[in-house]
Amino acid sequence: MTVSKALLDHSGTDPVIIELAKGERAAGMAAMRSKQSTVFEKSAQWT
Repeated sequence: MTVSKALLDHSGTDPVIIELAKGERAAGMAAMRSKQSTVFEKSAQWT
């Protein structure tokens, strides 16, 4: 279970917790994109 899923599962209708879950998910996606970009840039194909 992810942090954002856990937050959403227990948020009910609390907008603060819902926004925290959305922010956590966005941060995770940004980290994944950054990691993929770094791997792509270091690829021998592009050097």
